Amino acid sequence: MLKIDDVNNIGSLRLRVRSLVESTKGSDQGTKYQVQKSGKPWTTKPFEKEDKERVILAPYFAEGYNEFLPTIFGLAGYKLVPMPMGTQADAEEGLRSANNDICYPATIVVGSLLRALKSGKYDLSKTAVAITQTGGQCRASNYYSLIKNALVAAGMSQVPVISVAIGPDQKNAQPGFTIKWSALIRPTLEAFDILMSVASLTVFTFISLPMYQDLLARTDEQVHDFIQHRKEEVTRLVLQGLRP
Repeated sequence: MLKIDDVNNIGSLRLRVRSLVESTKGSDQGTKYQVQKSGKPWTTKPFEKEDKERVILAPYFAEGYNEFLPTIFGLAGYKLVPMPMGTQADAEEGLRSANNDICYPATIVVGSLLRALKSGKYDLSKTAVAITQTGGQCRASNYYSLIKNALVAAGMSQVPVISVAIGPDQKNAQPGFTIKWSALIRPTLEAFDILMSVASLTVFTFISLPMYQDLLARTDEQVHDFIQHRKEEVTRLVLQGLRP
């Protein structure tokens, strides 16, 4: 099978064609290949019901979202640990551990998770990995396969890989991972409402406030009182959202 992407750069296409030609030379000469059984596992351990207490490592999502994920998954009974923002070391690990034909974000994701597992900080018998899936044509739907292959190659097949998807679980073996997403909608929306309240105060203070002061000819004292009122209002909203 020859994979061809719809791209302008044909350099990778030439490489694949040459690789295909070289791999078929032995067949043309009548060479017979024998498949040898290695005895090594071909995939990672399924996430069983008894694995629910495992620490679940997840890739970095985005600033302002990463901070809320452990709490949201905690409400569902899982201990989630998102990775920090990717680094050059993560990229290098990803290049060593995954197919170098994948996109750069996938390289970062695979590398950051493997570096965390290799750090010695986590007990592999009590750790799992989670990755979201879109279910569409994007390569992001295949991240979990890349992670599984990288874990097996690194000798970490005892670490389950969870597919986090709203809907079918992409036929992944994970009987121990079930989330009732409808029960998490309200606390999730409340969390992001708090985030937007804080963000609106920040945006107003640094962007809108100078225009407010200049156009309405407000004094420094009036501006100070207004900001103080907004801070108190946002604090009240945040505390109200945090109360059970």
